[in-house]
Amino acid sequence: MEPGAGSCIKVRLLLSALKPAYYVPVDISGDFLFKAASELQSEFPTIPVHPICDDMQNTVSLPQDMEAIPKLIFYPGSTIGNYEPDKALSFLKHVRSTIGENGGLLIGVDLQKDIEILHQAYNDASGITAAFNLNCLSNINSLIGANFTVSAFRHIAFYNEERCRIEMHLESKEDQSVDLAGEQVTIERGERILTEYSYKYTLDSFARLAAKAELAPPSTMGR
Repeated sequence: MEPGAGSCIKVRLLLSALKPAYYVPVDISGDFLFKAASELQSEFPTIPVHPICDDMQNTVSLPQDMEAIPKLIFYPGSTIGNYEPDKALSFLKHVRSTIGENGGLLIGVDLQKDIEILHQAYNDASGITAAFNLNCLSNINSLIGANFTVSAFRHIAFYNEERCRIEMHLESKEDQSVDLAGEQVTIERGERILTEYSYKYTLDSFARLAAKAELAPPSTMGR
């Protein structure tokens, strides 16, 4: 099972290696999910693909013939770092409830590292992360008819050592007023909009968090 499966790209190597009884991608974007699942089914005709359109935080209802099979949750990409610690714990508890006693979790977690490496990653010279961050405003404009001027903001990203997380902000370059869902919102020069957290863990700190959800790492966990 892969919550937030999206395009199902990362799972391909795993399917080739494990050859599971079923693959269950879960995503809230139905049309995109079903198209990706159909393409994947063509690529892996011997592995039944059962897409479920739902919020990955919800309890997923599986067909009866799947219930007795041990479940492996595949959650790559270090997305759990975008959750505040209490929300991350809630997600892990949800995983524990889903997999039961005989299941497992294969998860990607971004580890703590030299601050300069983190700085270069989130303030890359090619501006990819900045464009990703600024695109939040373009999406708000298109989704709810706001009128953010994207060029009036700059990308800000830094590592908060106390909380072990990257913080991404959009900082206003000028005093401005934005029409946001029919309400005029004043934003002062230098004021920031917080857009993302990305928590960084050590193997030990993540193992402690997982233990609170009654998930135990394998004894062979590499260090």
